[in-house]
Amino acid sequence: MRFSFRSGLGFKAAVSIAVPMLVILAISGIMSGVVAYRTANSQLENAVQNTVADDIGLIKEYLWQLDIRAVQSKLDAYVKFGQITGAMIADESGLLIQAGTLGQDPSAFIVKYSLEYPQINGPVQLGVLTLEASRDPTWALARGRVIQLIAVAASTALLSIFLIQQLLNFYVLSPIKQIALGLRQRPADWRAFRIDKDHFGATKEIDELVLSIHEMRDQILASQSEISHNQIRLAQAAKLAGLGYATSDQTLDRFQECDENYAEMHGKSVDEMLQLSIDRDIIGGMSHPDELVQRSATKRRITRGQSLSVTGRVRMVGGEYRHIRKIFLAKEIPDGRGDIFDIVAQDVTEMYLIKEQLLQSQKLEAIGKLTGGIAHDFNNILAVISGNLELIRDEAKNEPSIGYLQTALIAVERGATLTQGLLAFARKQTLIPKVIDVSLLVNQSIGLIETSVGAKIKLKILTDKNLWTVKADRAQLEAVLLNLALNARDAMPDGGSLTIGVHNTSLDDNDAAENLDAVVGEYVCISVTDSGEGMSAGTLERAFEPFFTTKDVGQGTGLGLSMAFGFAKQSGGHLKLYSELGQGATVKLYLPRDCTSSDDATTTAVATATTSSGDSLKGRHVFLVEDDEGLRKTIAAQIRSLGCIVSSAADGKSALKLARKSPHIDILLSDIILPDAMDGHSVASELTKSFADLAVVFMSGFSDTMKRDEVLLPGKIELLQKPFSAKKLKTALLNGIAAQASIAAR
Repeated sequence: MRFSFRSGLGFKAAVSIAVPMLVILAISGIMSGVVAYRTANSQLENAVQNTVADDIGLIKEYLWQLDIRAVQSKLDAYVKFGQITGAMIADESGLLIQAGTLGQDPSAFIVKYSLEYPQINGPVQLGVLTLEASRDPTWALARGRVIQLIAVAASTALLSIFLIQQLLNFYVLSPIKQIALGLRQRPADWRAFRIDKDHFGATKEIDELVLSIHEMRDQILASQSEISHNQIRLAQAAKLAGLGYATSDQTLDRFQECDENYAEMHGKSVDEMLQLSIDRDIIGGMSHPDELVQRSATKRRITRGQSLSVTGRVRMVGGEYRHIRKIFLAKEIPDGRGDIFDIVAQDVTEMYLIKEQLLQSQKLEAIGKLTGGIAHDFNNILAVISGNLELIRDEAKNEPSIGYLQTALIAVERGATLTQGLLAFARKQTLIPKVIDVSLLVNQSIGLIETSVGAKIKLKILTDKNLWTVKADRAQLEAVLLNLALNARDAMPDGGSLTIGVHNTSLDDNDAAENLDAVVGEYVCISVTDSGEGMSAGTLERAFEPFFTTKDVGQGTGLGLSMAFGFAKQSGGHLKLYSELGQGATVKLYLPRDCTSSDDATTTAVATATTSSGDSLKGRHVFLVEDDEGLRKTIAAQIRSLGCIVSSAADGKSALKLARKSPHIDILLSDIILPDAMDGHSVASELTKSFADLAVVFMSGFSDTMKRDEVLLPGKIELLQKPFSAKKLKTALLNGIAAQASIAAR
């Protein structure tokens, strides 16, 4: 930037000063000339009139005496020595006396005097005196005055303009120039920008200008900081949300731009993404084979200028696929092409996994409800069959018949085992939780596990120190551990390694988010890891379904993992399965940490019957409550075979009504699940109010109302799992009486 007198701010400043000043000077000069002219003209007229006034009487006298020579001389004197250029006296008789010239100057000053000589009879007209004076000296004087004034004023104006321009340049233009140069040459970082006012003579206004520029700098820095902060936050938010951005050109088959998030979704860097072909590398090389047709159709739709959202799978470098949702928006471009568009992408893999987990959980829940209902009814059927078979066996005298009946009873037991597995999966089995040291239980099970898996498999046990205790059904936990070991053995037909580990762990919010059925908390984790064949993704999805198995017919029921899954859920824990083809499998069973200081009433020792005969039950009054008529008749017959008196009812209300007519009841044998509002617990509670020494034995196909940590009534509550044999029925009744007797003796 260059300031000069001919251009820029300097020229404009000079013009703005000079033009008004020159106009004022011109007006002042003209007015001064007019005044000078008028003054000189007035002086001229006065001088002419004064000259004539002194001589007018003498001229009249000369004319009266007809002294023409004297008059002529006088007129010549006017012309010669005065301002008068011409003089003339004329009368009516033709007298003419003249000096100088008259009528040559149209602007001349002319004055006429009537020459009258006084007489007694009145004045006598002698003629008319005409004098003419030139105005040229007056004009010359006025012009000189104007020129002089203009010259002085112009000199003053030019000097003033020069001084003003210099002052303007020093105090304004030069500082502005330096400020402009500083702005032009400012550093890239606004924080280093500063205008030093000490290098030029700063005025208050310049100081304010510099201060304003510095304030603007501070505002720019603050805005840049806020923008940078917002960009960081947006980038972090986009990162957390899995959002990425790109711009694609279908004609060039290339990405014009993309951010790091978008590149990471494809397992590439930004530079690599910008070099890829969209058709060949992205659609053809990274899309899932099942989605190639969809991707091609999508490309055609986008080319036609349609904006849409598409979710597809993208293959990563390692071979795994990620679910990516992309929103395409066609850009408005000058040439009207519709093949340039913006892409906003989001990694929705976790969402898909959660959705799949939810669907899997809902599927297992539905299967569990169906399985539980079927198993409960089937248990009642098996109980009727087994009870009647035992009654027939006890009456049979023919050895072959007894053998047939025994074979049928073994089949019933197998059916009962099968339904018990189904109930375990459906989380409907009756559990008797106890405080367990898992490390001790695992080490005590080593012998059984080694025998079960065989010599070809190397067993390794890893347990941490200071393990927490858990509260679970010991028998069921041992069965689950053995089932998992057997599954691992079957996955290693040629031998391998089996590792069982036990350690303390915690599940946090992230674990709960990844596994919908997991609960945040502290757990003891039992992990069973094999080096076997592993599972495919399809097998892994169905692994917990009952009766699903990859084994040959007759080599497995497909209930091992199902039972483990149901046991974990019913115990308040979690089961997780990890496996890949050729990489073996790991099953992790999480059981909640027990925070109680000692075991509860459900873990006390079971009273043992001291006699194997039926004498101790003979004559006892057993009150049977069972809603299934066939099963009720069968159990009643079994009880009578033990020498007991039996009263039976189909529901709670009928039982209470019938019990009021009984003088004494020794044992209540009731199903837990009963129709209507009253269940077995309610019946037992009401009857113990009337019969204080009542022994209580519950039966269950499954129990939704029996809680793991709940002691429903004082004393030991004996439980019979359907179907049961006559021997188990007898033992349960004896244990119920023994438990009640021990309470009464306290």
